[in-house]
Order: sequence, then C-alpha cells, then structure tokens
Amino acid sequence: MKALLQKAVRSGIAVVLAFTFGQSVAFGAIFESTDALMKTAMAADAELLSPDNIADAQKDYAKAKEYADRGRTDKAQDKLAEVQASLNKAIDVSKLAKVNFASSLKARDLALAAEAPKYEAELWEKAEKQFSKAARELEDGDVNSASDESLKAKNDYSAAELAKIKTAIVGNARKLIATADENKVDRKAAITLNKAKSAVAQAEADLTKSRYNTAKPIALAAEAEYEARHASYIASQLQRVDDDKITGEQLMLEWEKPLQAIATALDVTTDMSAGYGKSADASVAMANSLTAANAEMAAQIDILQVEVGGNEMIVQETKLLEEQLSAVESLF
Repeated sequence: MKALLQKAVRSGIAVVLAFTFGQSVAFGAIFESTDALMKTAMAADAELLSPDNIADAQKDYAKAKEYADRGRTDKAQDKLAEVQASLNKAIDVSKLAKVNFASSLKARDLALAAEAPKYEAELWEKAEKQFSKAARELEDGDVNSASDESLKAKNDYSAAELAKIKTAIVGNARKLIATADENKVDRKAAITLNKAKSAVAQAEADLTKSRYNTAKPIALAAEAEYEARHASYIASQLQRVDDDKITGEQLMLEWEKPLQAIATALDVTTDMSAGYGKSADASVAMANSLTAANAEMAAQIDILQVEVGGNEMIVQETKLLEEQLSAVESLF
C-alpha cells in the first residue's frame, strides 16, 4: 500500500513538472515572439513615428516581466498580448507616417546631416517636439491635422539646418565681431567694423536664398573676419595714443616704416613728405614692371630651352636669364 502511494505521488509530481515545463516553454516563446516584434517596430522607426504606441508597449512589457518574475504567467501573458497589439499598431502607423511625412522626414535627415542637434540644440528640440505632435495626431487617426503639424515640423527642421550652415560659415566672424563690440571697437574704428558686419549680413542673406551655394558666403565670411580683426587692431593702436603710451606722430611713423622698406627694396622713392601716395604709387608701378619682366624672362627661357641644341652661347644666355629671373623673384 505504501509503495502504491509513493508511486502515485511520484506520478503526480511528474505530471505537474511536465505541465509547468510546458507552460514555461510556451511562455518563453511568447516573450521571444514579442521581442522579435519589438525589433521589427524599432527597425520601422516606430519610436519616432508612433511614440505613444511604443511607450504603451514598453510600459506593458515591463509589467509583463514583473508578473513573470513573480510567477504570474497568466497575468504576464495578458500583458504581452497588449504589448503585441501596441507594437502592431505602431508598425502600421509608421508605414503610414513614412508616406504622409515624407517631406518633413527628409528635412529632418538634412538637419541631422548638418549636425543641427549638436550645434543648434534649441531649434532642433523645437522641431522634434513639433514632429512628435504630428506623429501623435496620426496615431489618433487625424490625418489632416497630422499633415498640417508635419509641415510645421518640416519648416522647423529646415530652420535648424540653415542655422547650422550659417554658423559653420560665419560663426567665427560673429565671434570676432561680438568681441569687438564688447571692447567698444566701434568708438575708434566704426567704418572698418561695419564692413565686417555688412559682410556677415550679406553672407547670411545669400545662404537664406540658397543654402547650398556656399562659395560666395565663405568668401564674405573670410572678408568679415579680416575686417573685424583689422578694426580691433586699428582701435588698439589708437587706444595707445589715448593712453599716452605713444604720440600720434610716433604712430604714423611706425606705419610708414613697412612702406619705406618696400620702396627701398624696389629702388623707388621713399618720399612721404606729402603722405604715402607718392611712394606707394612708385612701389606699385615698379612691382608691376618687375612682374611683367618676370613673365617676359620666363617666356624667353622656355623658348631658349626648346631651341638649345649644343650651342654653348645659347646655354649661357639661358643661365643668365634664369639668374635674372631668380633675382626678380627674390624681391617678392
């Protein structure tokens, strides 16, 4: 009798274990299928395109895990069913969003490529919030409102991209101008500083008109940087006079020295008794003359090199011309 009872108990335990194992296998399979569906939804960009459905799925998935850890497989299975329903909705909405939001998604990609999230964070966040609003309207089934909100998001993404492009091109010029303004450079070099500001304004206007045609804006930005530095230099030199560190006469004599050195090297007048004009004009004229002579000698050397065929005189003339050419080049 005792043996029969033990046998029955063992059989009962075996049945329970078999049933429990079967449930565990089935339950594990449900989690696996839910995980696979979650991956599919994420691959469809559902987190971006159907945020509320994904949020619901993630919240219910966490509850399902809690129930599973407590051994409440029935409750966990119910929650996983809700998770899968939310994920399927998210996938369907994402497919529709990729069609209805095509233009705003393209604008978003362009803003991402321009690194707007990193450099124009405020504008980027505004665009993201607007896009999320459009996505939630689509989740609610209001296609018309979703399209309207998506258009607003497109404009916001475009604004973020343009701002980043402008910053990349004129950002340094803006910083130099800001520093000049802080130092009140306009009090002593307003004309030059305004040239910098005008160049930046024109560059930004050109980019607003055509953001991908950057050649002219880049040149304007370089000009703006130069003028901003130039203005700061002028102001700093004039400040030396105000601070009685140097007289106005000494400052002008300092500025004459480089021009006198150039005039001397070019063997032209250094007379500045009536200003820079006479010496400057003579220096420019000589520089132009030497440049023309340089080009002429280079052409003669090319001709002689072609004609050289063992004629010693021609070879010597070629060497002489090369020496003269080298002497001219050393002046520059």
